[in-house]
Amino acid sequence: MVSLCSFLLWFVLLSAGAFSTSSSSPSRDVISYEKLSDGEMEMLVRHKGVSAKETSMRPRGQKNGASLKLRQVSDGRLLLQLIYGLDGALKDCEQLHDAATVSQFTRAFNVALASKANVTTLTHLSRDLRWLNMHKLRMACHRNQRLLAKVARRTSRDDGGSHKRRHRADNFLQRSGMLVAPGTKWCGHSDTADTAMSLGAFGATDRCCRGHDLCPTNVPGLGQKFNFFNYRPFTLSHCSCDARFRACLKMANTGTANLVGKLFFNVVQTKCFILKPEVVCVKRSWWGKCIKTERRKQAHMRDNPPY
Repeated sequence: MVSLCSFLLWFVLLSAGAFSTSSSSPSRDVISYEKLSDGEMEMLVRHKGVSAKETSMRPRGQKNGASLKLRQVSDGRLLLQLIYGLDGALKDCEQLHDAATVSQFTRAFNVALASKANVTTLTHLSRDLRWLNMHKLRMACHRNQRLLAKVARRTSRDDGGSHKRRHRADNFLQRSGMLVAPGTKWCGHSDTADTAMSLGAFGATDRCCRGHDLCPTNVPGLGQKFNFFNYRPFTLSHCSCDARFRACLKMANTGTANLVGKLFFNVVQTKCFILKPEVVCVKRSWWGKCIKTERRKQAHMRDNPPY
């Protein structure tokens, strides 16, 4: 959330004319590019009432300009968050209709845009900005979500799905690259690494992801463990594993690591769990009365702090 101090600073500077009307007025179409200190590229665009923020990172040695991208697009009523891989394909997305969330993004976008020194007027959408079409983005996101829902339905039958059915779904997700952070082999629902030492284009980040994906205390996607059914299509890890993952990304402090951290903790907002010993019924009579109890570890969901 934007702090009161930041908002007041923005308001004072705007009132004093620090930002020209031609470049920052909400009624004007504008664009701003900036390379962040960690190597990430950030682009802010406002076009015909639509506000868009694109954060991208290109791996070293990538010659064709391909990059991992996070796009956040809002028309003031809806917020779309879309993740694209190095191949330019949409890997995951979500549509947020919550008024408070949309308003928070809009305020943060306006404050960020007002603080930029290199804002220019946008007279038309160039070829590399043709993706900025709210209707087409919503349709693409809808297709993506429908595809994931189809996979989830296949694997959730019979109290989590048969081993064979889940194996087919995992193979499909692996082939399509969905739910695996683009450019890595380890960050995601199921890894695509051939060996334990295999790393993707983002080596330092993949080391953090490898450690996280090998967390021994987890509940598999659409599976049951610790007396808890995980209805999500991706693995949930113990909160201690997520904490180590965050610390590893922070210590790597590269553009890619920070972008993956933002995706995992801020955009996807993956939850974690802790274990508490509880008395559970392990055997019941024909009438449903509990006749045998045991103390077992029970998983309890927790929210991860933002990155």
